[in-house]
Amino acid sequence: MKYKRLVCIGGHHLDAELMGGPLLIKYAMQGAHCTMINVTEGRLDRKDATEQEKKNI
Repeated sequence: MKYKRLVCIGGHHLDAELMGGPLLIKYAMQGAHCTMINVTEGRLDRKDATEQEKKNI
């Protein structure tokens, strides 16, 4: 096994999963420990986010 641990960091929801996911799956199947991290604040995904918050991106 070439890698023991992999970390994929995405700036937004689904970035890490869609861009790094296939590679992480490949190495996870070889026994590597894989982690995905999203570094977005996520404030616009809240149900109570106002229209003003959504426009101030």
